[in-house]
Amino acid sequence: MIKRTKHHVILESYRVRNKSFTEIEKTAKLLYFVNSSASNLGRSLSAYLDGTQLSFAEIETKVAPTLFLALTTIPQVSQVSYIGLDGLMFSFYNDNDQTLAVYSNTSHSSSWYAKPVNRDTGKLYGNPVALDSMLTVNSSWFQKALNSTSGYSSVRTGWNKAQDTLILNAVAMDGRGVISLGFPITIVTDHFAALDFHGGFLHLGSEDGQVIMKTNLPDTQIDVYNSSAVVQVFKPNGGLMRQDNLLCSSDYGKLRPHTLKILGNKYMFYCSTLDIAGIHSVYVLAYPGYGLADLVHRNSRLSIMLLSIVLVLVIVSLCMYIFLTARATKREMFLCAALIKQTEATQQAERKSMNKTKAYAGANHDVRGSLAAITGLIELCQEDAKPESELAANLMQMQNCTKDLLGILNSILDMSKIEAGKASLEKEDFNLSQLLEDVVDMYYPLGMKKGVDVVLDPCDGSILKLPLVRGDRIKIKQILCNLVSNAIKFTTDGHVSVRAVVKKNNFKKEIIASNRTNALKFLSWFCHRNKNAFTDLDAFHSVEENPNELEIEFEVDDTGRGVPKDKQKSIFEDYVQVKETTIGQEGCGLGLGIVQSLVRVMKGELRIIEKEPGQRGEERRKVLKKYIESLNIKVTIIKHWRGFPFSLEKIKRKLEGCYFSAGKSESNLFEYSSTSASSNSDMNSKPLSIKDGTDHILPQYRKKPTPKSLLESYYL
Repeated sequence: MIKRTKHHVILESYRVRNKSFTEIEKTAKLLYFVNSSASNLGRSLSAYLDGTQLSFAEIETKVAPTLFLALTTIPQVSQVSYIGLDGLMFSFYNDNDQTLAVYSNTSHSSSWYAKPVNRDTGKLYGNPVALDSMLTVNSSWFQKALNSTSGYSSVRTGWNKAQDTLILNAVAMDGRGVISLGFPITIVTDHFAALDFHGGFLHLGSEDGQVIMKTNLPDTQIDVYNSSAVVQVFKPNGGLMRQDNLLCSSDYGKLRPHTLKILGNKYMFYCSTLDIAGIHSVYVLAYPGYGLADLVHRNSRLSIMLLSIVLVLVIVSLCMYIFLTARATKREMFLCAALIKQTEATQQAERKSMNKTKAYAGANHDVRGSLAAITGLIELCQEDAKPESELAANLMQMQNCTKDLLGILNSILDMSKIEAGKASLEKEDFNLSQLLEDVVDMYYPLGMKKGVDVVLDPCDGSILKLPLVRGDRIKIKQILCNLVSNAIKFTTDGHVSVRAVVKKNNFKKEIIASNRTNALKFLSWFCHRNKNAFTDLDAFHSVEENPNELEIEFEVDDTGRGVPKDKQKSIFEDYVQVKETTIGQEGCGLGLGIVQSLVRVMKGELRIIEKEPGQRGEERRKVLKKYIESLNIKVTIIKHWRGFPFSLEKIKRKLEGCYFSAGKSESNLFEYSSTSASSNSDMNSKPLSIKDGTDHILPQYRKKPTPKSLLESYYL
């Protein structure tokens, strides 16, 4: 296979080289117009003159216009001249963007004159400039053109300032002179430079030694003489290394290669004669000796090795692909089987859970019935038992135990409803501020037993200004009761404060709550002010655009132990209690889980945040002071209860001075103050409690029409 490839490459190299030779010859033939243009101009001018004796005046009036016309119409001509045997001459040539005329107006004169030419009319203008003669009628090319019937072409130097190399084509005109046309040498070089020699180097030169196109071979100079070429190789320092003569001949139409080494590299030189626009020329084409065929020959073993490596890599890759595909298929089958087993196990677990839920519900119903019967029997027994007897005490304990069991069953039933998705909202109209009072009143005695003050904080009073709201009153009360109960349960001293604030309609804000430093619990609940406009609690994102819906923030703040940060996320899970805070406490850990589930049913949030604890016993005083000040009533704090009668006397004197302006409000306030004084006459040094006769009037409290400057409130 390698030999066949090598043979194919060699044949392809020969074909490419022969194609290059053919393209060189075709390109040379394309330049025939350079030779024919001068001949056509000579014949036309001879026919126009028709044997007229040419004086300088005749040359200027008849020959010069024709020459200027040829300069402007023949493509790429840069110089056109008439030279007579008597030495009279007239010539036009282009020098950059200017056209100049050179003439000799006397016979055999050595002085020429130059003038600029109008490029539109061909007329000379300006003063003549004297020049030295640049040719004579005895020049070899002039004589060859005069004696040739087909004209003569050669490589000459132009008359412009740059002295560009021209291809000068000259023809005789009736034996009286010579007409010559000069074309830039770039016409030839551009044609040959456009050819693709496939890595070869071309050199063109005329047989008389003029260079038409110089080779690009490094450190090499090629000179052409007659039908041979001399190749000179130079050292890098400029010294001559070697010189070889190439005879431009062919064997039966095939060029013979000449092998030469240039700086250690082998080159194949091909030399042949060529006619370019009438110029007898020689071209030399050099190719690197180590071509593609030699490269294939030298790298045959490397090619076999690389091919073997590629083949091995393909086989290994195919085996790896098959192995990986088989393993992936096996793994996929295993995963499918595992998924099927897992699906079956999940379905079985769901069925068991459903059966368990149904069993719980049935058992719950049966146990509730039995508890109801036990409760009735206990109540009957209590009627017959003596109040102070041991039997009455045991019956009371049994009644308490049945109530606890009933609460546990209710919690389980609530969890079952929520898990089954059966929990729904029973909407009704109710007074939210009254609901908060009921919750605080319910747990106030329990807090007093533990020494914990349960306080209702109206905050900004926004909750008191609400009309009837529409929502699930029972679930709201259940949530608040659970939170307050937990706060009292885990608080040994201090206070439990319940707050509610009506927020703006912006559900992008978070609703927060705290439990002392660690536990502030809150609930976001949506209430409706118009019972006919409430349609869908699930439309959470549309609430912002409904002006009839409110966001209410509930906050239960206590001074208990709090919940550690690492336990705050798990505290809302079912059957989970924090051991650090539940020592000695009863419960199964369902409370907060139920609360959070109910809050989510009402599209709210429940969280725990940290707050700085206040001083012990100060909460009720701060709440009362803040609320009274919101009514624009001046508040003065009495540091000790013994100063309370003196403060009352001070108020009495102020009220007596404004009796007529205050009216009935004076007597009411005075009676209230007197009553407060008598009720506090037997007080110890402990702070007063709002719950003792004052807490029930806060929501109904309204500002009286008494002057603000005289209405003050004093409390311990």
